[in-house]
Amino acid sequence: MSDPSTTIGGKLLASGIAKGTNTANRRIANRLFSSDYKSEFATATTAFDEKFRTKFDLYLKELRETGQLDEEVETDWEKLSSRYSVDQLDSPEEAARDFVDILLNLNRIDVSEHSELRDIIHHEALIAFQEGYDAFLAELKPEPAQVAIFDGQQTVKQVVEEIKEDVEKKLKTLQKPTRATRFEIGDAAKAADQVLQQSFAECIEYVSRGEFDDFSGNTQCVIFGPEQSGKTRCLAWLTQNASTLYDVDEIIVIGRDYTHQTDYPAVRELIQGDNVLVVWDDITTTPGRSSVDLFSHTVNKLYNDVPGTCHVICSSESGQGLEYKVNEILSSSGEDTCIVTLSMPTSSQLRQLIDSVADYYDVVVAEADRDTVEKEIRSRTPLPGAVVELVETISTDTDLLTADAIKDLPGVSEVWKYRYRDLDTVDKSLLIASKLCHDFGLHQRRDFLKRIFIDVFDNRPLEFADSLDRIAKDGWIQPIVPNRPDSRLQNTEYIYIPAQRLDAIAGAVDDYYYPLSNWVQNNCTTVSEILSSKTAADLNYNLALRLMEIDAESERIVYHLEKSINSGIDDPDYHIAYGVYLGKIQEDAEEIKTQFQQAYNCAPGNSRARFYSALGYLLDLEFKRAAEQLTSAVQIDQDCFHLQHLLQNSGFSDFIQSTLPLFEKQRDHTALIALAVYAYLEQDKLEPARELSIDAASTAETGAEYLIAARALDATLSRQDEDQDSDLIRRITNCYHFALAELASPTLQSEFGAFCLRVEAYKQAVTELQEALEGGDKRAETWSRFATALTYSDIDTTDSENWRENPEIGFQMAVDKQPQQPEYRYSYIDYLKLHGRFNDAVQQFEWIEKLEEMEPKAQIMYAETLYKAGAIEEALKICEEFRYSDTYSAEVQMLTSQLRHNIKLKHGPGWGM
Repeated sequence: MSDPSTTIGGKLLASGIAKGTNTANRRIANRLFSSDYKSEFATATTAFDEKFRTKFDLYLKELRETGQLDEEVETDWEKLSSRYSVDQLDSPEEAARDFVDILLNLNRIDVSEHSELRDIIHHEALIAFQEGYDAFLAELKPEPAQVAIFDGQQTVKQVVEEIKEDVEKKLKTLQKPTRATRFEIGDAAKAADQVLQQSFAECIEYVSRGEFDDFSGNTQCVIFGPEQSGKTRCLAWLTQNASTLYDVDEIIVIGRDYTHQTDYPAVRELIQGDNVLVVWDDITTTPGRSSVDLFSHTVNKLYNDVPGTCHVICSSESGQGLEYKVNEILSSSGEDTCIVTLSMPTSSQLRQLIDSVADYYDVVVAEADRDTVEKEIRSRTPLPGAVVELVETISTDTDLLTADAIKDLPGVSEVWKYRYRDLDTVDKSLLIASKLCHDFGLHQRRDFLKRIFIDVFDNRPLEFADSLDRIAKDGWIQPIVPNRPDSRLQNTEYIYIPAQRLDAIAGAVDDYYYPLSNWVQNNCTTVSEILSSKTAADLNYNLALRLMEIDAESERIVYHLEKSINSGIDDPDYHIAYGVYLGKIQEDAEEIKTQFQQAYNCAPGNSRARFYSALGYLLDLEFKRAAEQLTSAVQIDQDCFHLQHLLQNSGFSDFIQSTLPLFEKQRDHTALIALAVYAYLEQDKLEPARELSIDAASTAETGAEYLIAARALDATLSRQDEDQDSDLIRRITNCYHFALAELASPTLQSEFGAFCLRVEAYKQAVTELQEALEGGDKRAETWSRFATALTYSDIDTTDSENWRENPEIGFQMAVDKQPQQPEYRYSYIDYLKLHGRFNDAVQQFEWIEKLEEMEPKAQIMYAETLYKAGAIEEALKICEEFRYSDTYSAEVQMLTSQLRHNIKLKHGPGWGM
């Protein structure tokens, strides 16, 4: 038998499977394809070679017959084998790519001019590779008794199993999602698997929390919840049951590779039927700065292009007004939208979840300790994704899940920080490079990541694949290999890294912004070859922003800003950043105005662009045009736009202060009067601020102007020593009423409700906030505001399940929506203490302790709550910590004395001696 390792099949097998992975597979390569290989391996390798060549020739023939192969491509297998060399490649995909390049070169076809042809042939080569591998496995049937290899450490059978496991993992990645994937409605279960493959949710079984109890289907649906709350798992369940819930012909699953509006045609081409269900998981993780814009663009195109009905089901993180924005986008279909907000699991649901995850990781829950285990997990993190990480961490040391094992763990958020410290320098550099790619919107492109890893961190090229393999196996990253039809991004791999992992390495990236900047500046050609024009422009823009934070006088800032502006991409943010930078270094006002005007020209409908255009006019003292732009900006974006906030963060507050006398004369322009109000407030001059804010209300005519006036009046009221200024309160209330009459918006109504709550107009607050919630504003802050207003109003409340009557439901909704935000837990604590539920309040304080270091005032509140809950010793321990600090007030001294007295009564007069 001739040496099969010299055939093209043997070489493909060696470079595509055994090389460039882990240490065990390198040993396999050395043995499997050396001169003393075993006959079993030789036979299997020959089977691979024959099957690969036969199938590949057949596929080429089919391409010619169907007209897809215009060029004449012949396979001289002897020449191909002699030209192909076994290299340190990473995957079957790379091995097949090199094979295709050699094939085209032998046929005198320029790869650079025939990229589409290369992609077509590469696809067929991958299919032939997979079929050849099936033949390889069919021939590998060694018995356990066969001679051991690798210095007696592994049998042939064990080696085969290693090869099989590794290759199946690699071949599986070839089927990972592209921009989108189409499924017949009868294949809904496969579509659900596709959704799960895009996340870390595969190991979690679906545990119903009642989200879809009243869901009848055939409507839009969006699932909201914080990270790790189970959004993906719920969306997969919904997809799996699509055949009974939706009257559609097919399912389109949007993949993580769908990143730009230019990707839409590839999605449109998949649609074959009249009625379509579109599934989009986690729209907020789309790379770049405009994920909601991309979602809006795509959904509206689909609504227009699908012949019949297009239903969209999706998931999104909550907060930042996303609930309102996504609901508004989906409402353009003309259908109702079912909004599902994930709540924390109940005790029984948490038990199901723990059992499911423990079973996946082969961990046994100690039955005698079960209640304590569940209590400990709930106190730490009842979020499903975090439970997975917690159990996974414990499974590395023990196969028994006990309360003590959980207590011995650091906080789940700290686990990855500990893991990071234990990594070697090479793996750390790869993770830092991944974090840099993430921060700069490069969505972890493997080709770009590899260049950063090698050039910026001075690593050897051969280290990349091994390091990537190690950190993937440790759970840091998840590779996603698309098979995209456009040649520019074919053969690239995307690296998905979850937020908690990113947080663990956040502090390590600060030292690498300048090295990355230097590399980008010195490798313009490489950057333009790897990245699209838009992505390269965003990279330069984001680098400029980071460098401005580090050193505002750096010359590199100008370089990166000019590269983004001159890229040919019309993005207002590029010009805004340049104008703000010029303002910081006190550049000529005319150039600043030019940049701001160009930002407006790029996007006249963008509220920020209009705001900065107004600043440009103000620099030129064109007050009327500035006022028009400011008012238009508020008209466009009334829900989140605030002149005071943008002014303070634009870098031009000093300019407003210096020209304040001119502003005072602009009594006909509400927006300019408001800017003067904020300028006086920054100087603590309350009387002129009050007078001008009243003038602003008097001059207002449009809804936007009334909103501007209401906020200026409210800013003035909040700075006064006496908050109950009835005249200002009346004026603010009237301004909000006029604003809402024209700018009807649930979020704006919530803002008015928050004002009513602050001035203790509780009944009015309940009315406004209830209407905001019913109108679709389901943000955590709105739930918390409503619950607080309901608690302190004289409206009768009950313990029913109707949120309009039971304040606790509102507090729980706020906490569930934003479990990492302590402010909502503090509001809930006030409610619990008001109703004498001190033990429940203590549990909320315990949560807060895990989220942040509490302020002294909050710690004293915690001690008081512990005291009333009967935990006297714990309360005293907190108070004793203040004994030698500046916060040891008379209040703390009195509480300490009470605690010590109660402990003496409990333990007897000898206690403490």
